[in-house]
Amino acid sequence: MKMEINEQTFDCIALKRKAQMEIYETIKNLSPDEEIAYFRRRAKNGPYAELWEKLGWQKVRM
Repeated sequence: MKMEINEQTFDCIALKRKAQMEIYETIKNLSPDEEIAYFRRRAKNGPYAELWEKLGWQKVRM
């Protein structure tokens, strides 16, 4: 039995690095408090917002 080899068409590392660079460009000039607010907004409005709310993490002050 011969196995087919699939060529990789998705570069996970490149996607991760792109996302990190976009975040860095957004927060590089923010104060620590502004960074916290940014990430909280993203968590509140992102794909895991419902989980964030159920766990009550939005009330946590770091």
